[in-house]
Amino acid sequence: FDVRVFLRQRKHHSINYYNHVPLELAFYDAQMNPHIYTLDFIGRCMQFNVTLPFNPLMIVIDPNSKISDAVTEEEKIIKVTGNTTFTQAKCKLIAKGIVSTSDSTLFRAEHHWVAPDRFKSASFLPGYVLCDSRYWKIDGINLSNISGLLVFNYDAGVNNNFLDSAWIKNTEDSIRLFYRKDATQEWQFAIDSLSAGSLVDKHGNMYAKEINAGEYTFGIKRSGYIDPLITDAPIGGCGIVTTFKEPSLQQNKWYVLYPNPTSSSMNIHFNDNMGRHLNIRLTDALGRIWMADEIDLQSDTFLLDLHLLPQGIYYVNIIDKKSGYIQGEKVVKE
Repeated sequence: FDVRVFLRQRKHHSINYYNHVPLELAFYDAQMNPHIYTLDFIGRCMQFNVTLPFNPLMIVIDPNSKISDAVTEEEKIIKVTGNTTFTQAKCKLIAKGIVSTSDSTLFRAEHHWVAPDRFKSASFLPGYVLCDSRYWKIDGINLSNISGLLVFNYDAGVNNNFLDSAWIKNTEDSIRLFYRKDATQEWQFAIDSLSAGSLVDKHGNMYAKEINAGEYTFGIKRSGYIDPLITDAPIGGCGIVTTFKEPSLQQNKWYVLYPNPTSSSMNIHFNDNMGRHLNIRLTDALGRIWMADEIDLQSDTFLLDLHLLPQGIYYVNIIDKKSGYIQGEKVVKE
């Protein structure tokens, strides 16, 4: 499978664009395993080409949160109906139906702390202005297995006026939710509904009535208002192309971690029976360290006990102190 990924850098409280950013891209297979490639991000945008032995079902930038970007994100495994709050991503999933209870859904929500791209045409949906502070990107694997709602909260009240106060200037019945699959498309009205206790308190929820992968943002009807923001896309396209035809070094793993997801423990099985002096560290999505041990391993398997950990997504980083090899993997505690 020949895959092309188009990457664009945005600015958030920064004067300049960064150069030579060591950026990781994760390509997820049908078993929800990430295959990670590293590239040197140069300039405002670039194209990354790679040949994969599988069709990637999801592509994630910076999957292990190694760089300080203007995105807060969460991933969760969805198996049953109910409400799931993504605190870091500032949204909620309400799963009302599960097509197959034997299947799982990997649901990923990203909250981007930058203004969304503006309308491609100034005459498109006249009178509507997109919000100037944030947008969401929803992605996942096996999303068609769940049905329900996505919930996005807006709040320009006195306790949260830094985020939404600049664009909420009319009564709240003028607010709409907008959707697009990706940056190649124009923003359209989402199949949405508004829930507001009052139309003047600047606080409420917008509901997307379909769970689709893509980007979401708020907009509001402000007739006669001229939007001062412009889309910061580079003119003339991206001339820098990076191509990988072989798996990156990070994919040549010297261990296998299973089962993943798990509800109790995991085995780290090494490809040989050599004695190893290892540093093993376990962190969560917020960077909190749950385990940091040095281990002298004399067999080919190490048991990683996760019984006492709360449910969620964690990152295992393993360092072989003799060879200097460093590898990491995302694990899910159910």
